[in-house]
Amino acid sequence: VHAMNLVTLSVGPDVAVFDAISRRRRVVAIAGADAHANIRITKAHSVAFPSMESFFRMMSTHVLLDAPFTRQLDADRTALLAALEKGRAYAAWDSLADPAGFAFTAQLRDSLHPMGSVLPSQFMTLRVTAPELPGVRITLLRDGHQAASAEGPSLVYQTSQEGAYRCEVSLPFPSPFLGRQLRHTWILSNPIYVGEKYAR
Repeated sequence: VHAMNLVTLSVGPDVAVFDAISRRRRVVAIAGADAHANIRITKAHSVAFPSMESFFRMMSTHVLLDAPFTRQLDADRTALLAALEKGRAYAAWDSLADPAGFAFTAQLRDSLHPMGSVLPSQFMTLRVTAPELPGVRITLLRDGHQAASAEGPSLVYQTSQEGAYRCEVSLPFPSPFLGRQLRHTWILSNPIYVGEKYAR
């Protein structure tokens, strides 16, 4: 995409690479999946599993627009690309739960700033809100390192420290093989950037 720095996130090492880049400059993360829908049984035989449709429904990028789509292609495409370029998006594993209602904002004096914003190193309040589900956990990270966490659907954190702040929301789920609860990342936000170096 023209004039846009994008990193496609799947899991694991991709997030560490994203954190390393965002410590130096602004970058936008979107969800990505590598689907093959093909498990080879023998040289000549394979099984189509999972289906492409079910695989691509597992994870997606949720884009926050200033206004609903107009159903006019040019206008909607411009609005979508502008929101992505600003980092107004988050990745979610929709197969775990509906992430609608998730929000990550910074309040600086009387102004509210969404994901992707670049703010000066001044005293501000960061807020994360997630859907209220059993076992939901929020982790706020600064430059890839935990700054705060909360058990429950909301987190409030005050800071003036420079850095790239992003959040992760996770949910527990039962393991069919181990007979115990595991935890899986559910939502990955784009950062709010604090510091003059990001404005350049």
